Amino acid sequence: MKSSEKGLLAATVVIALVAAGYYGGLADRLRETWESVGASRQTVLEAQTRFLKVKKTLERETAVRKEYEQKVARHLPPRKPGLAPEGQFVEDVDALCRSASIPQAQIEPAQRLAIPGIQDYEYITVNVRVLNQPWDHVLPVLLKFHEKFFLIKTLNLNSVLDQPIVKMEISLARVVQVTEEERKQREEAKKAEERARSRVSAGEARND
Repeated sequence: MKSSEKGLLAATVVIALVAAGYYGGLADRLRETWESVGASRQTVLEAQTRFLKVKKTLERETAVRKEYEQKVARHLPPRKPGLAPEGQFVEDVDALCRSASIPQAQIEPAQRLAIPGIQDYEYITVNVRVLNQPWDHVLPVLLKFHEKFFLIKTLNLNSVLDQPIVKMEISLARVVQVTEEERKQREEAKKAEERARSRVSAGEARND
């Protein structure tokens, strides 16, 4: 083989090797890009699926809230004219205790408690203490609480082994609807409190 032919062959081999390396690397890059595009497409599809699920849930929010309000409303007692829901709850608890032959139940003043994530309804809670009562008086009153759809927040029962009496401490709750009037009163009270804080801050600033 002539030297010129050998040189041409060597150059051809070098070019072929370089081309193979280049196109091989290009193929690898193309494959990586394609896989990346495929992964991105899969990610987009998963995100779209999650979005559609969230969208569907949000669309059902109104229906779910309405259904919840209807179920709650069925168990809410009618409000007595001139009596706050807190006072009404205390009266109802006392009446049930008396009907179960517990005339001297110690009932603390009722309090409001927010329901997380709910604005239109709140809990009214009341603590009740019953001392030295027989079991056949305590058990019926618990059943009466259940029948009236009172929620039991906490319950502690203590008894003595050789005596048929029991001490009961129970925290009851009832769901109550927040009226528009109550909401306005709270907003006005909040604004008044903010104005009072502003006046105090302004007075402190002048003194400084």
